[in-house]
Amino acid sequence: MLSRIDPCFRAAALLTPLLGIGSAMVAQSITEFTVGGQPRGIAAGPDGNLWFADETGNIGRITTQGGLTEFPVSGSQTRPYFIAAGPDGAMWFTETTGNRIGRITMAGAITEFAVPTASSRPTGIVSGPDGALWFTEQDGNKIGRVTTAGVFAEYPVPTPASEPGESIVTGPDGALWFNEEAANKVGRITTDGVITEYALEAGATPAGIASGPPDTIWVTEEDANAIGRLDTTSGNEIGDVPVPTPGARPTGIVRDADGDFWFTERQGNKIGRVESNAIAEVAVPTPFAAPRGIAVGPDGNVWFTENSVGKVGRVDLVAPPCGTGRGHVRALPPASLPCTTSRT
Repeated sequence: MLSRIDPCFRAAALLTPLLGIGSAMVAQSITEFTVGGQPRGIAAGPDGNLWFADETGNIGRITTQGGLTEFPVSGSQTRPYFIAAGPDGAMWFTETTGNRIGRITMAGAITEFAVPTASSRPTGIVSGPDGALWFTEQDGNKIGRVTTAGVFAEYPVPTPASEPGESIVTGPDGALWFNEEAANKVGRITTDGVITEYALEAGATPAGIASGPPDTIWVTEEDANAIGRLDTTSGNEIGDVPVPTPGARPTGIVRDADGDFWFTERQGNKIGRVESNAIAEVAVPTPFAAPRGIAVGPDGNVWFTENSVGKVGRVDLVAPPCGTGRGHVRALPPASLPCTTSRT
């Protein structure tokens, strides 16, 4: 176990107003923390910290102030990929090359479970409504389920070579929803293992997936360069919201406590926010960072991984000018941006 406090890099000039999203005007800056390796998936833990999977063979834990601790897995070639909080108070993660599902306690104790299908390439993972962990098998073309005791079940995806990919999420209907990158579909699996597939418009290439109210699933479409939405009651597409930056390749997506969706642009090198039918973006300070995973932290800020440069970023939500913002602002403005009346 390695532990250290890394100095953060703040882009002092990057206080970018996100304008033109209805009445939402929230000034934001990005803070970056150097963590090394190739951080991929990130998730909030029950201990009030952020946990991330590092493809070079570590599970990382970072405090909301940037304190870093690293826990090596069983080998540098196992390639930890995505991570999720489990129902047992531990974090669970996929090992794409190691072909295992890992569990790490808040104290850093790691247990690994071999996936029954050989070379299945487990990728996305989420805690399901049934108290088990559900994960995608990109090369195995299956959806896997593992209990907290390490008991597996696997369910073949009907479309051959569909490549269920980086994201799986519990939907508002109590089922699990996942992307099929090669098949250009979104899949739904019940906790009983019944799978239904829904085709997207040609050329979408779904990557990330998030649950939205009241009955919607939101999908990042890398090749279509848009955020798509599906009705969970019918599986029909509601309509795409185009990403402003050409060729941005939106990837990870998450919904915050206020109902806004945030996503990473791995080639656009930006973080986007979509509210209603409009998108605003803020640039990542480090060039060619390839932001990938994204999560809402226990501090209410949006956290993301920078896969190509070994950093974890934080979108700092700060108060807007007095009288113009929402009442939900979760961080006070810096001293250079005082609110002259009252903070909401």
